[in-house]
Amino acid sequence: MTSLFPAIAVASAAFCVWLTVRIVNRREKWAKWALAAMAGVPLMYVASFGPLCWVLAIPADEFRQRLNERQRDGLISDLPNRLAYFYWPLGRMISESRPGKPSVIERYARLWLPRDQVIVIPAAWSGNHIISTSSD
Repeated sequence: MTSLFPAIAVASAAFCVWLTVRIVNRREKWAKWALAAMAGVPLMYVASFGPLCWVLAIPADEFRQRLNERQRDGLISDLPNRLAYFYWPLGRMISESRPGKPSVIERYARLWLPRDQVIVIPAAWSGNHIISTSSD
C-alpha cells in the first residue's frame, strides 16, 4: 500500500506531461478539457471540505451530551456523519499538523463558524476522529 500512492503520483504527473504535449504540439481541444478536469477535480474536493464542516458543526454543549450518551451505549464510532468519511485524508492532514498551530485546512474548515462550534473530522477510515474546537 505504501508504494501505491507514489506510483499513482508518478502516473498522474506523466499523464499531465503527455496532455501538455498534446495541447502545445497538436492543439487538441479534448486535451485541454482533460487537463482542466485533472486539475479541477482535486481542487473541488478540497474546496467542498469547508462547506461540509460548516454544515456538520454542532455546538460544544450538544457535542458533549451526544458523546456522553454514545459512550454509555458504546456507539462512539458512529459520531460523525458518514459523508464526512469521504474526507478522511484531509482529516489526516489536520491530525499530523503541529499541536497548537492549526493547519490551513483546519482554518478553512472553521472559517465562518462561531467559537462554540465543534467539528468532528475522521482522520482514518478505521474510525479515529479529530475533534476541532475553537481556533484561539
